Amino acid sequence: MEKLFYCCIAAGLAIPLLNLLLGLLGLPLDGLGQSLDLDLDADVDGDGFFGGKLPVNLMTLSFAAVIFGAAGLLFLGRIPDAAVLCIALANALLGGYLLGRFVILPLKRNDSSALKMEQLEGRTGIVKMEIRSDFAGTISVLSSIGSKISYSALPAEGIDRIPVGTRVKVIRVSEDGKTCIVKAKP
Repeated sequence: MEKLFYCCIAAGLAIPLLNLLLGLLGLPLDGLGQSLDLDLDADVDGDGFFGGKLPVNLMTLSFAAVIFGAAGLLFLGRIPDAAVLCIALANALLGGYLLGRFVILPLKRNDSSALKMEQLEGRTGIVKMEIRSDFAGTISVLSSIGSKISYSALPAEGIDRIPVGTRVKVIRVSEDGKTCIVKAKP
């Protein structure tokens, strides 16, 4: 029984570390490329069928395995083996659920506030790096939550330069979708 608990702790610690190492190498643990998808990240976290009541993914399972092993080792030899398994399992389920519910789910719900290039048309920004007709400068635009996001910008036709600090309006986005076309805001 002791080996089971040590193996759970080892697996619970090894899987996230392996995921991290493979991620650094560009090989995610939950899918080794487009053709082979192992899909170890089972997310039943609210978009589908459990309505957010059962957040499960690789990290919560690993965390639950560590808790199961640690709780099992803590109680092993002090109470009957069947009770040790029940207590360890209850602790693992509770710990995994709490991690998923109060850490993983809020992080997944956190929406990226960066505007897509096609959403910039009509937005107002401030020039951070001078914009010239021969050189793309930089503008800073406020996102919906108030953070500043920088975008590459060129002046509209007929404008030679726009100095730093000038308020500008995005008229359109270039055809390649990488640069904003701006003019000074009156």
